[in-house]
Amino acid sequence: MNILIIGACGYLGRALTLKLHTKDNTLYLLGRDKNKTYEVFKRILSSFVPFPKILDYKDELPDADIVIKASLPKY
Repeated sequence: MNILIIGACGYLGRALTLKLHTKDNTLYLLGRDKNKTYEVFKRILSSFVPFPKILDYKDELPDADIVIKASLPKY
């Protein structure tokens, strides 16, 4: 399953990424800062399954089966 997680570096986004990071899922992570997102996840994800694809806001959005907005609005 192709899953796009918006707000991947936040509290909810990290938990979802770790839970959904399996062999059956292809994850696309979108955070405010592409480099920070990579740094956060390269330390905590195992190398046994494909690493999530980290997107920049300028990238074309993937054809996702599920889109999860894990970020909370700022007031």
